[in-house]
Amino acid sequence: MAETVLIHLLSQRLDVAGPVVVQLCVQILSSPHSLTPLPPSPAPAPVTDAHAMLAREAAYRALGIAPFEMAPHLNVLSILSTHVLPDIANNTPGYHPVRRRAVWFIGSFAESFAAVAPMAYSAIVSSLKDGDIVVALSALEALNKCNSPLPVLISSLPVVADDCSFEKAAVQPFLNDIVSALSALLFRARDTDSLLRIINVTSILIERSQAIVAPSSAH
Repeated sequence: MAETVLIHLLSQRLDVAGPVVVQLCVQILSSPHSLTPLPPSPAPAPVTDAHAMLAREAAYRALGIAPFEMAPHLNVLSILSTHVLPDIANNTPGYHPVRRRAVWFIGSFAESFAAVAPMAYSAIVSSLKDGDIVVALSALEALNKCNSPLPVLISSLPVVADDCSFEKAAVQPFLNDIVSALSALLFRARDTDSLLRIINVTSILIERSQAIVAPSSAH
């Protein structure tokens, strides 16, 4: 319900709601441990890191739920380098909801990361190898999420790989890790839908990469 309201506000009053949402979310991402304490209760619980983690997860979701509307109001590249990449690299136990949403954010704003494709590739490949299967599958979802055929973005790989403009050179530095991570994820996934998605991404990548995927296939 809250997401529906937010999408409606952004579609109807983007000029007003957009900057406010961005300011609030960036503030949360910039101050992860300075959240307002909960109101007093008969047995008050202290604000812990869990509260901050959930707030960060919600901030990424709010920013990425309507990427085309939010992009003009958001410095996406700054968010990537300052918040998304450190969050994806944070292996603190229990931090997986933030890692999952951070890689989802990359998929949502794939078009904006064309200029920094290596960072996007590296982050998603890292997430594919994440010990938490939900994070890994979220990285796989990021591969399918972009609707624009941008050849340098792993987050749009299935669309891009089926497009004649697919740039093999952009994939090559990451190809070994991509194939290895997808192969390992294939054995970790348990539900049929996830298995089919992994196979689809892998097969399209191999089909379109051909010559440069051959050395990787040996691994």
